[in-house]
Amino acid sequence: MPATIRRGFGYSPQPEALRSGLGRPANRPLGLATLALAVGFNLPYAWLASSFDYPAVLREPAPQILASFAAGGPTLVLAWYAFTLSALALVALAPALALTD
Repeated sequence: MPATIRRGFGYSPQPEALRSGLGRPANRPLGLATLALAVGFNLPYAWLASSFDYPAVLREPAPQILASFAAGGPTLVLAWYAFTLSALALVALAPALALTD
């Protein structure tokens, strides 16, 4: 009598240990990097939202935006750099995420 092949929702041909993530310690640094990226992206965004009124400030006229930016000083520039670098980190992390099982 042939073995029944079970297919459908939740089916995985891998053993339970591999489906649950056991035995795959190489994915742990990638998962931690993804979590760090999420936090690293949201911290500057939250700071920009609270201090610069981002993204609502983009609906204002350009002279008002530039005046708000100039009033923000170096800390605002550093927040924008952090926001930009977190987006660039996602570009670097995306291929690694695409290659995981």
